[in-house]
Amino acid sequence: LCSEGFIVASVEHRDGSACHSRFYHNGSMEEIKHLQMELSDDEYSVRNEQANQRAKEVIRCLQLVKNLNEGIQPENILKTERGYDLKDFKGRMDFSELFVMGHSFGGCTALFSASQDNSFKGVICIDPWMFPVSKENFSVKKPVLMINTERFKNEKNLQKVRESCEDVTEKLLDGAVHLVHTDAPLLIDNDFYKSGLGMLCSRETVEVLEENHQLLYSWITRMMS
Repeated sequence: LCSEGFIVASVEHRDGSACHSRFYHNGSMEEIKHLQMELSDDEYSVRNEQANQRAKEVIRCLQLVKNLNEGIQPENILKTERGYDLKDFKGRMDFSELFVMGHSFGGCTALFSASQDNSFKGVICIDPWMFPVSKENFSVKKPVLMINTERFKNEKNLQKVRESCEDVTEKLLDGAVHLVHTDAPLLIDNDFYKSGLGMLCSRETVEVLEENHQLLYSWITRMMS
């Protein structure tokens, strides 16, 4: 999408759902390790708390991008990136054509964020994992594109999206697995390892990703026209 003229802002969530993350606070870097669930934990409560935090982080990211468009620069704490002027973004973004997109927990997050902020023109959720908000009563009034992979398609996820969204377009990637949207399947040549890691599609990875991109790109451009 970046190569086709879209500005993409990616959120690094601090809820422990990532394998590793860190952030700058009070003059030093703080590490956020992957959250390990304990048997005694109430999984829904933990995941729901994460979903609420992630939605807030998406909206904070949106505000940061809006600030950049207005020429308001955040403090750049990455020493290796010093010298680049973020003022290049001033007045360059069209917020009437704003979309939010996510995969798996990110798909759930995208939908939940759009239910809380009316700025988005549309939502793209890829294999959304809806368990973290399965008990939430929320509504997404903007158009939604839901792309599911054949191996991950789950009726509970589908039903939650359908009952929470007013306008859903559903697409299915035949022969695809949930992890095809990560970089890893492109980095592993051995099909035996891919299969063991749940990354092997019944057709070529590149073919699946090209179809996925065409689906979301055509949907976005149609929404923009």
